[in-house]
Amino acid sequence: MGLLKTTLIYPANAFDIQKYRRQEFFILYETPEDYKNITCNYLVETKQFENLKWVYNFLDKKSEEERIIYENPDKHDGFILAPDLKWNGTNLDELYLLAVAHRRDLHSIRDLTPNELPLLENIRDECAKTIEEKYGLKKSQLKMYFHYQPTFYHLHVHIVHIKYEAPGLSCTSVLLDSVIENLKIYSDFYTKATLPFLRKENDPLYKKFVEAGRV
Repeated sequence: MGLLKTTLIYPANAFDIQKYRRQEFFILYETPEDYKNITCNYLVETKQFENLKWVYNFLDKKSEEERIIYENPDKHDGFILAPDLKWNGTNLDELYLLAVAHRRDLHSIRDLTPNELPLLENIRDECAKTIEEKYGLKKSQLKMYFHYQPTFYHLHVHIVHIKYEAPGLSCTSVLLDSVIENLKIYSDFYTKATLPFLRKENDPLYKKFVEAGRV
């Protein structure tokens, strides 16, 4: 008998309903100009940078402190590692963790420069070490990646078991190791690159790109 996995959200707001409603997907190719003229305006209009109190409460250990697996407390190059709510905490094949940077001026990979390499390398190396010690999984069994666009605009890295097909792992994901290598080769890579990302047809950012004639 097959297993049925469901997600229950209560109470569900308009954003939740829109997120899980069946819709067509589209790939958008965001140039640096698009980011400046469309995406940034959208982020400000929708107060994405202001809706992060829950992240700051977590970083300040005002909430969910018991979920912390590991912390590098350095305020510039440190982070907190904790399980994602999608993981049940027991099935290692579905391991799903988040590494959340302490810095509050980094919102997505668009903000990354070589100055952030120590932070990114700390996340990669210290998370791999912690996960091997705690769960017995080697780095070669892990996927470490960013989403672009991210679900929330405070820099964080997704870490999953290589067997786990996490939502949004295809077009929206950028491997952490790739980001590190790109920044070592081209210091301004993420300020000058055209970055693809997925959006649903009723998504407000998708509509902004349509209005701007970019779709």
